[in-house]
Amino acid sequence: MPTPIASASPPPAGPSRAGPSQVPEGVAPVHALLPILGEIDALLEEGVAPHERLMQALAFVRDHVRDYLDQVGLIVVALDAAGRVLFVNRRGCELLGCDEDGEILGADWIETFVPERRRAATRGVFEALWAGDLARAASNENEVVTRSGQERLVAWTNEVLHDETGAVWAVVGAGEDVTERRHAEHHLARIGQAVEAARDGIGIIGPEGRIVYMNPALCTMTGYTPDALEAAGGPPSLFVDPGTGRLAFLHTMREGAWRGEADMRSQNGRIRTVLLRTDLLRDEQGQVLGLVAIHTDITAQRRLEAEVLYATDAERQRIGRDLHDGLASHLVGLGMVVRGLSRRARTEAPALVEELEDIAGFIRDGAEQARAIAHGLNPVSLDRKGLAAALERLATTTDAHADLQCTFAAPGELPALSAEAATQLYRIAQEAVTNALRHAGARRIRLTLEAERGLEEGQAARALVLTVRDDGQGLAAPLRPQEGGLGLRTMAYRAHAIGASLALEAKEGEGVVVRCRLPL
Repeated sequence: MPTPIASASPPPAGPSRAGPSQVPEGVAPVHALLPILGEIDALLEEGVAPHERLMQALAFVRDHVRDYLDQVGLIVVALDAAGRVLFVNRRGCELLGCDEDGEILGADWIETFVPERRRAATRGVFEALWAGDLARAASNENEVVTRSGQERLVAWTNEVLHDETGAVWAVVGAGEDVTERRHAEHHLARIGQAVEAARDGIGIIGPEGRIVYMNPALCTMTGYTPDALEAAGGPPSLFVDPGTGRLAFLHTMREGAWRGEADMRSQNGRIRTVLLRTDLLRDEQGQVLGLVAIHTDITAQRRLEAEVLYATDAERQRIGRDLHDGLASHLVGLGMVVRGLSRRARTEAPALVEELEDIAGFIRDGAEQARAIAHGLNPVSLDRKGLAAALERLATTTDAHADLQCTFAAPGELPALSAEAATQLYRIAQEAVTNALRHAGARRIRLTLEAERGLEEGQAARALVLTVRDDGQGLAAPLRPQEGGLGLRTMAYRAHAIGASLALEAKEGEGVVVRCRLPL
């Protein structure tokens, strides 16, 4: 019950503490000290101690008991049978906003310091204590009203004190101000409810790498509970490439956060693409508690983007074929007709020969431009030598028309690729070259396409690696493709569409390297 204690008149007879207590450690001694303090006060007032030194010793003990009760971190209050304050310690005075206990002693505790809406319940606790019903009233929480009108929530541990005849002479409460704690708990509970209801998968990982919490959305997304996931190998086992999970964890522990896309495999084998965001969790002292990982399922979004990308490329290829096989061929035929007329005009109308040759030249230039546009729209499928030839044409065209050197190299034998993979790799290279021309201030751009093989001689290629390197101004800060502009994001989408990985390496003043690795 909520009752402070203030130094007051001593008990009528030598009091003793009531039977077994359920109070926490550190609180029971507070209740035990009040009877001792009462007995000492009674002895000193009656002067029964036979020796002056004993009287001084008793006064010394009394003063130290009172000092202890004043310095203890709890609010200590004692009430008589009428609910009047017998004792309140210094912490109680501070909580209530009173300078000294004289402002509190003798006051009706419930009527003076308990909000009206809580008085009936508080009085019920008080009456149960006075009746000896400790099972119902040993502890409780209620608000108290300070002198300024502010309400503070106090958690009480209660006991009763008996005299030598066994009659109750006081009810004692030791209380802790838990206002801020309960507010924080309420706030955390609301956060917890939001996390539990979130559509994104949210997990908490301890500093040692163990999963300690998964919200319902993450359990549904992965098909695992925390215990089942730990048994399966822990968080890294969720990733198609476990190295991605380890990279995210280590980068977060070192840098404080990580952002990126990853493919995750659920317990039933389903692959999902997620946008993964991780941040460190710290306590009030700044100690690392672990990290929180938020998983946003973007599988449908990436599938739609891939379909749009595929439709766009398919339309480009169709237009390219139409230009190449339709308009360009038509212009070539028209040029042949004009050149035939020019030959006839040499005998029949010599004055028209020069004009006809000019027209034939314009038509020839138009056919070449149509072919160039067709190759630009459909570079790989229109070149019988495939991706390497298309990249060499890209480098040659860039070198001829830009104020820099652009080269291409394809050392070693290259594996065969599907038309889709070849087209996407070409578009990635094209976008990387365009970015270097627009933003890098580079003097040289180098494109390379090579097979990645194992250490054993003659081992088949396990990946194809496309690299576009420039010597421009680089970047002031590291950047992942997903964090860049539209061009970088499009390259990342294209790489993901064919199951490749895209990495960006850049340092200020040292240029940029775009590397796309396609497992075979």
